[in-house]
Amino acid sequence: MAKYIPALDRIDKEEHDEDGKNDDIKGLDNFIKDVKACNDPLFKKAQLYELDEMYWKPAVSLATSIGAKHQLTLAFIYDMCVNHGEDGAKEYINSAKKKLGGLPKDGIDENKFLSSVMDYRYAFLKDDDPEGSDRVNAYRKLLKAGNVDLKPDFNFTVYGDTFNIDGDVY
Repeated sequence: MAKYIPALDRIDKEEHDEDGKNDDIKGLDNFIKDVKACNDPLFKKAQLYELDEMYWKPAVSLATSIGAKHQLTLAFIYDMCVNHGEDGAKEYINSAKKKLGGLPKDGIDENKFLSSVMDYRYAFLKDDDPEGSDRVNAYRKLLKAGNVDLKPDFNFTVYGDTFNIDGDVY
């Protein structure tokens, strides 16, 4: 994987758009294939560390700070952190807080709060990334079904693919 560092450093130094993106992939021809094939335990450990630091820990912190009790709320916040970063997730949460006059920890119904956060995220994605709005729809189906604790057995359909969550992780 070290062979990609020069290309990644070069891309990182280039100009990025207002969202911090750069679509330059020069020098990364087999990057995805090589990542998938990499069996280096240190590489896998580094990936899990970054996942924890960039997405999971911020999501848990945000969920805790708003007084969320439902696993669905945590899952949705995690998904927002992955797609929009912690700051983006906070923006949707703050929009819902402003609209509803508080957070679940303040006595606002968590399901209504989550639905409002979903509304704000959906409105953004509908214009910015229409395909990505399907992610919100997948979580909204679980909310409407009342499965706020993500109890198996349920289906999760996103981007046209259906995943059966049966609780068997192996």
